[in-house]
Amino acid sequence: MTKELIEDKPWGLTVLPGSGVNPTTITPILDALLPLGLQEIHLSGSHWIDGGMSFRREGMGMGAGGEGEWGIWMVDREKVSEVREIADKYWESYHGRDE
Repeated sequence: MTKELIEDKPWGLTVLPGSGVNPTTITPILDALLPLGLQEIHLSGSHWIDGGMSFRREGMGMGAGGEGEWGIWMVDREKVSEVREIADKYWESYHGRDE
């Protein structure tokens, strides 16, 4: 049914995986969803780094809570590039099968 919903014009759905996409998970995601018409993925490719603030008053934070309370959410350029490289190669290989 998913493939029919994706192909339904003009109301076709876009399946956009996003949570947990990383260099380890991208291949199984592509294996499962390319046959269903996957055309896009999303990832933040980010992680928390220390914010470097030296004064951290107890009971007062920056509002993020948990690990990010005094941290900065930073994109990891290498992680994003690695996922992109894997996805591009996989896409080319997958679509080369049709020819």
